[in-house]
Amino acid sequence: MPRSRLPFAGRFLGMAAVLISGLVYAGDYKAPAPAPDFPSLDSYYPPAAARAGQQGTATMHVCVDVHGQLTEPPTLAESSGNDALDAGALNLANAGNGHYRPATQNGSPVPGCGGFRIAFKLRGSSYALPVNDSRFPTIGARIEKLNAEFKRRFEAQLTGANFGGMTVDSGRGGAGVEAAIREYSRTYSGFISEMVGMEADFLNDIDYLQQSPDIPEAERKVFQSVWPENRQGIVVNFREMVASLRDLVRVSDDMGDFMAFSAPRRSDPGESGKAGGVGDAHTPPPEDPQITVLRQRAQAAMERMQKAMQSP
Repeated sequence: MPRSRLPFAGRFLGMAAVLISGLVYAGDYKAPAPAPDFPSLDSYYPPAAARAGQQGTATMHVCVDVHGQLTEPPTLAESSGNDALDAGALNLANAGNGHYRPATQNGSPVPGCGGFRIAFKLRGSSYALPVNDSRFPTIGARIEKLNAEFKRRFEAQLTGANFGGMTVDSGRGGAGVEAAIREYSRTYSGFISEMVGMEADFLNDIDYLQQSPDIPEAERKVFQSVWPENRQGIVVNFREMVASLRDLVRVSDDMGDFMAFSAPRRSDPGESGKAGGVGDAHTPPPEDPQITVLRQRAQAAMERMQKAMQSP
């Protein structure tokens, strides 16, 4: 059956990329990650959760040595919202001992810590807007019109929010960066709230089509048989995308806190002359652990959004 994806999916991903570019420091340090021979996720999907149709994404924090061996027990950095799935993610992260790619600094393996995402998602689902379906052409055509209007409103919201990038007052140093990050976070939060309301209105308008008196009864019956499941799938994917954007906003807020409380202390000129400092003229200092964690959290949210968008 021909289908159409929701119009905002690609733009959400673009918005996420812009937000990450304003939050995440590019550096020579790369955090550890699962290697190609990492244990299969399917083996650790809790059977009861799978039977119940429960899905979710957990973010794990691990520390490994140069050989990919765990140096301490993995911990849960971001919950999936489901205790059973969180437990499955912890089991998988532990089972991966010896199957991690080590962290690297300037291309060389080093002991290090970082986060990675474990997404428990059932396979075989295919949810999208049912348009151009020969079984209900009248309803399909009206959904197309609703979709076009939704897209128009979405683009208007984007234009009004002005997501072109952060404006930083360079004269204020770290305080200017902090202020720009927090303003950007507030803008994103407001936009997300508007989108949630627009999405609810959009789906309710489609629901109402079933009650329109001029819809042929045969079309109505077929549509009523396929729409509820598709609707639920669309809602799940939309919530996943929104949740990933909200994760990015939380990362943004935490980055603002870092700039406010940690970064100024680290940039204190007096620190560089103290004995026992990290780094010398030939070795760059390691990335601040807080920045590493923030970068990994942002990347996990981005991957989570991409996964939701890839759902057929």
